[in-house]
Amino acid sequence: MMGPKYEYRMDMRQQQKERRGIGRMEEEFGGVGMGIIGGCSGGCSGGGNGGMEIEDRLKKEAANTGFEYHVKENKRKRTTEADESSGTGNDKQRREMQEQEQREVYNNENPTKRLTMGLVRMYQQVNEQFSYRQEMRPRRALTKPSDGVQNDGYDNEDSDYILYVDDIIGEKYRILESLGSGTFGQVVKCEDLDTGDMYAVKVVKNEKAYYLQSMVEVQVLNMLNNEYDCFDQHHFLVMREHFMFRNHLCIVSELMSINLYELTKQNNYRGLSTNLIRVFTRQILDGLCVLKQAKIIHADLKPENILLRHLQLPSVKIIDFGSACFEDKTKYSYIQSRFYRAPEVLLEMEYGAAIDMWSLGCIVAELFLGLPLLPGTSEYDQIRRITMFFGVPSTSVLALSRKATVYYKRISFDSWRLKTPFEYSASNLNPNPNPNPNPNPNPSLNPNLNLDPSFSFSSSSTTTTNTTNTTNTNTTNNTTNNTTNNTSSLVGTDHFAFSNLPDLILNHPFKDSLLPHELEIESRSRLVLLDFLTRLLQLDPSKRMDPFEAISHPFITNYYPHSTDTPTQFSIPNSNSNSNSNTTISNPSSILSISSDGKSDLSFITQ
Repeated sequence: MMGPKYEYRMDMRQQQKERRGIGRMEEEFGGVGMGIIGGCSGGCSGGGNGGMEIEDRLKKEAANTGFEYHVKENKRKRTTEADESSGTGNDKQRREMQEQEQREVYNNENPTKRLTMGLVRMYQQVNEQFSYRQEMRPRRALTKPSDGVQNDGYDNEDSDYILYVDDIIGEKYRILESLGSGTFGQVVKCEDLDTGDMYAVKVVKNEKAYYLQSMVEVQVLNMLNNEYDCFDQHHFLVMREHFMFRNHLCIVSELMSINLYELTKQNNYRGLSTNLIRVFTRQILDGLCVLKQAKIIHADLKPENILLRHLQLPSVKIIDFGSACFEDKTKYSYIQSRFYRAPEVLLEMEYGAAIDMWSLGCIVAELFLGLPLLPGTSEYDQIRRITMFFGVPSTSVLALSRKATVYYKRISFDSWRLKTPFEYSASNLNPNPNPNPNPNPNPSLNPNLNLDPSFSFSSSSTTTTNTTNTTNTNTTNNTTNNTTNNTSSLVGTDHFAFSNLPDLILNHPFKDSLLPHELEIESRSRLVLLDFLTRLLQLDPSKRMDPFEAISHPFITNYYPHSTDTPTQFSIPNSNSNSNSNTTISNPSSILSISSDGKSDLSFITQ
C-alpha cells in the first residue's frame, strides 16, 4: 500500500511532467503563463482559439490530477486590450502588463525555489514595505586565512588580498566566487558591473617578487594577444586588462570552463580516447608553435593549465604564464610542476623550449592513462621514475649536469647507475655521516617497492648491479635507522603494472564496447601514439621533437601517406633501458584514418 510520502512524490512528478508539457506548449503557441494551484508552475493562455484549446486541455489535466485550475479573467482582458491598442501612449501600459505577468509567473514558481533563490522577492511580495540591502548581508570570505594582518588589514599573513563575495575590485568587478588559488595568488570569477559580462580576475600576492614575475605574464599575454595571435586563433588565454588595486596586481581575462585534470577526474580517471587526445594535442601544439616563434618558454605546462572553452566543445586554451620566460632569459632553476618537470631541469642543466615538449609528453600520456605518468613524491623519486621508464641519461648528457652525482653513481668511464634511496639519503639528507663501518644496512627500505641497497638502474646494462660492496657511505646503527626513515618518504608507490612505456601504452585496457574493426584501428592508433610519446620524452633535449615536428607527426595528422618514398616501418626505442632492442611498427601506411571529431567523447561531462 502506498503511503502519503510516496503519493506526494507521485504528485510532484506529475507536476513536473505538466510543467515540461506546458513549457512546450508555450513555445508552440506563444502563450502567457497561467497558474495551476498546488505548486504546478507554468500554464498557457495564448490569444485566439489556440489559447482557448490549451486552456480547455489544462482544465481537463487539472481535473484528472486533482488540482484546481483558476483562470485569471482580467489577464485575458488586458491581453485583448493590448492587442487592440496602438501608439506610443500604450508603451507604459504594455510594460505594466509585462511586470504583472512576471509577478504572476513568480507566484507560480516551485515553492522550494521561491523560498531559497527568491526569498527576498517573496518577502517583498508579501509585504511591500519590506526593505533589503545587499550591503547588510554578512560578508563571506573566499580567502583563507581571512584575518587581516598586513597592508592596513586588507592582506592576510600570506600576503594574499582577503576577498569577499560581492566586494568590488578595480571599481567595477564584483566578486562572485573563487576559481582557485596558487603560488602567485588567487583567481576569482567576477561580473563587470558596466556590461554584466563574466571574467576571471587573478589577484597577485602583495610581494615584489610575485609582482615582477606576474608583470612578465602581463608582458607575454600582451605580446601574444596583440602581436602573435590578434584574432584569437592559437589557443591562448585572452587578457582584457590589468590594474593595481590596494597594492595588488590584478589581471582580468576571459572566463573559461574546466581544465583537463578536472575532465579526466569527471571521467573517473579512465583516460580519454585517442581521438579526443589528438584533438586536444593538436591545439596545444598550435600554441607551442607560436611560443617557439616568439622565443617564449611557458615553463609550467600541466593539465591544470589547459582549459576548455566550453563544456560542449573540445576546444582548449593554454593559461597561466606566471612562470613563463624568454629563451634568452632562463635565470630560474626551480621551475615546472614536479610531475611534468623535464630531466634537464631536475639535473640543473641549461634548458630551453624543449622543456615544454617534455611536459606535453607527460600530459598526453596522462590523458591516455587517466593518471600521471611520473608522479614523483620528491625530486629523487621523480628521477627514479624517469630512469625506470626511460633509462639513465647518456654520459654526454650527464656531463652537462651540475647534479649528476647527486642522483647517479659512476661505475665506469661511460657507465652510470641510479643511486639507491639509501645512498641518496645518506649522501644528501645526512650532512654529518658517521664514518664507522656498517656493512649491513637495512634492506627493507620501502615495503611497497621492495627496494634494497643493491637496487639500481645502470646506463650500460639492464641487469641489476650489486652495489653493497661499492657503497662508500657507512653509518652507525642509529644513523642507519634515521636514514632508512628518510628513504621511506623519498620513494612513492608505483601505480602501474608495467615499468616501460611500450608495455604501458599497448597493454592499457580497451573499451569493452569496441567492435572488432574498431579494436584494430585503436591498436594501430596506439602504436602511433607510442611513437609520438617516445619522441617527446627523450632524455636528451636535443633529440626531442620541437612543436613543428610534433604537429606533423602521424599521430596528429592522423594520416600516413601511401608512397614509395615513405619508409615501410619506423622504430620505437625501448624505453626501459639503453639496450638496442626496438619495438617496430610494420607497414605504417596501413594505419587507417580516424575522425578527429571529439565532441561525443565530451558527452559524459554534461551527464
